[in-house]
Amino acid sequence: MRKWLALLLASLMLLGLVACGGNGNENSSAADSAATSSEGSVGESSTPVGDSSTPDSSTPDSSTPDTSVSDSTDSGSSTPVSSDVQIITPSRDRTTNTTSDTGTTTTTTRPAPDSLSYSTENESPVTYDTSILYNEMHSESDDEAAALKKTVLNATDTVKPSTSGTTYYVSYKGNDKNDGKSKATAWRTTKRVGEAVKQLKSGDVVLFERGGVYRGTMMAVSGLKIGAYGSGSKPQLYAGPCNVAQEYLWQQTKYKNVWKLSVKGISDIGNVVFDHGKVCASTTRMMKENLVTDSSKNPRDFYYYHNVTAGYVYMYYSKGNPGAAFDSIELCPKDTIISAATAETNIKNVVVDNLCLRYSGAFGVAFRSCSNITVTNCEVGYIGGSLQNASTRYGNGIELNGKVNGATIKNNWIYQCYDAGYTHQCGGDEIGIRVDANLIEYCNYNIEFFLSTTGRIEAVFENNILRFAGYGFGTKNRYGSNDSCVGNVTGTKLPTDSAGSVFRNNIFDTSLRALVMVSHTDGVNGPKFEGNTYIQWNDTNSASFNLFNKSASSNPVSFAQKVTDEKSLKDAIAKVDSTATVVFYKKK
Repeated sequence: MRKWLALLLASLMLLGLVACGGNGNENSSAADSAATSSEGSVGESSTPVGDSSTPDSSTPDSSTPDTSVSDSTDSGSSTPVSSDVQIITPSRDRTTNTTSDTGTTTTTTRPAPDSLSYSTENESPVTYDTSILYNEMHSESDDEAAALKKTVLNATDTVKPSTSGTTYYVSYKGNDKNDGKSKATAWRTTKRVGEAVKQLKSGDVVLFERGGVYRGTMMAVSGLKIGAYGSGSKPQLYAGPCNVAQEYLWQQTKYKNVWKLSVKGISDIGNVVFDHGKVCASTTRMMKENLVTDSSKNPRDFYYYHNVTAGYVYMYYSKGNPGAAFDSIELCPKDTIISAATAETNIKNVVVDNLCLRYSGAFGVAFRSCSNITVTNCEVGYIGGSLQNASTRYGNGIELNGKVNGATIKNNWIYQCYDAGYTHQCGGDEIGIRVDANLIEYCNYNIEFFLSTTGRIEAVFENNILRFAGYGFGTKNRYGSNDSCVGNVTGTKLPTDSAGSVFRNNIFDTSLRALVMVSHTDGVNGPKFEGNTYIQWNDTNSASFNLFNKSASSNPVSFAQKVTDEKSLKDAIAKVDSTATVVFYKKK
């Protein structure tokens, strides 16, 4: 009897060890197609995105490992996760107590797993305002922004169960082994939806239950609608596999204050977010390992290096084990949370409604060459930072890329994006676009009016509130990258015909660099500005304003008009927006 009890206890202990750790097969993303986007930071290279695991060998970067990295913990054992085991969120310690046949209790160190597995059990959604945790700011648009934020968060669900196809349900009470075709047999993770992309058809609906956290990424097919059901907070979709704020996951290396986390099978990690935004880890454009491990380089807390090939993150943290210091540590891998299926060359008639999308190193939502795309009532935050290529990092909240024929981006709250909150990447005609009543704040550029050498843009930007461009993690952590093009609206000087576009009744509130910066080669065929409100601090380093300057280079920063007082701001704006409201006050 005693032996039988010992075997039972050993089995229970084994189940406890697999939490958040296991084989790496579950880490492959079904939505990595956005890595082929041609998006680039304004003023930086727009070379198409390459897989960070196959870097340009001629240029060292954070995706090219230094094989000299070694430490005394590399040989730690791991416990594989059976596909039949329901993963449970682990406790925040790295010890396991066992009882022998003699009744003696012993304590052993919990081994760090060789890789991370998807873990969502017992996670609670984050319902407080995380947008302000990194750098809270206030301005004269606070009341309007708060009202719009409330409207987004309280929006009713527009996506209903399908009447012409199959409705798939995803619930925090579900199981990925289910068929997903009813609330009682719901799936558990976004990753499971991504695996089912081949069975999804036009007319199908995917519904996530409110009040839950769902991990992984997914692809959409033409005619698919994605939304929410139930009551409570919006379903929260995170790209990372699990919360790595677990002490046993982090191992001390031979380097002073440098900790190692196994992330095998995970694409380039562009950002690491602590306690949902209180800290975002610092990385350079091409993070070098020795900036973390070499004390002579004076590394700072949260500097990290992701050795993609070896499958480890090395982080400098002088206050002890990072996994014990925080309640939440989210990895942002180079994935897109919702993107088009790879087989779709022109995806159309897709609806995304009432979701909360966070913690991706690439995009929240991205569709390439698309028609009739609708994204409404969504919260999108802490997106971007992954390597686009060997020299450029990137990441946008919502991106439409290539030819676009019809899109509605309405009533969304987008914040803390490395590059743009919303962008279209012109590669042909982009017509029928409406960007309406969105709150976009704390992004490097809140709206990127991306111009190209071909096609035309017909887009309406109306009733949006764009605030605090350049004051989020994407600019503050932009070490080694150009941040001179920061702006509430930013574009380059290229000959795209955008005379059919208009910015109407928006609030442009405070930018670290340009309040608005859109140039055009002929100074004529650019978008119209009508009846907008402009708010800017009295700081000559952050008050440039530029529109349609014929003499501007492809990077219009050096030609931007500097405004140093209310009169110069009004004069600059009056050239393009004769019906504007201007508010100008000193920086507090």
